[in-house]
Amino acid sequence: MAVLVLLVLAGCGATPAQREVGQQEMQRISDEMRSMDGVTDVESAYQTTIAAYGIVGIVVTVRPGNPAEPLLDTMERLVWTSCLDPLGSIALGVNEEGAPPNSFGVQRSYPTEADREALARTYGSRPVC
Repeated sequence: MAVLVLLVLAGCGATPAQREVGQQEMQRISDEMRSMDGVTDVESAYQTTIAAYGIVGIVVTVRPGNPAEPLLDTMERLVWTSCLDPLGSIALGVNEEGAPPNSFGVQRSYPTEADREALARTYGSRPVC
């Protein structure tokens, strides 16, 4: 099983401590997603630059027929309850093995403050780490 974890922690816009926590948190989230039934690949990125402040992207690849919604729910919860700080826009996706390159599969994204307010209603306040 090939697993690609892409951690992008750019140098501007976050403190060294925030970048270290971001790297650890993205690794923890990726490891948890990788351990789920049917998941064959995980790609994740956390960008903390001035132009892309606190952007999270996670895409998992699954065996054909594996349901996407429970995986998206798990990714959503893991990101929201993580110590990622700052946390701006969130983009999540699930693709099936064998899908054409650059296909988008099933997606969820949370680019606005209203989206984050909805996540807070579902999962509670973000932790202070």
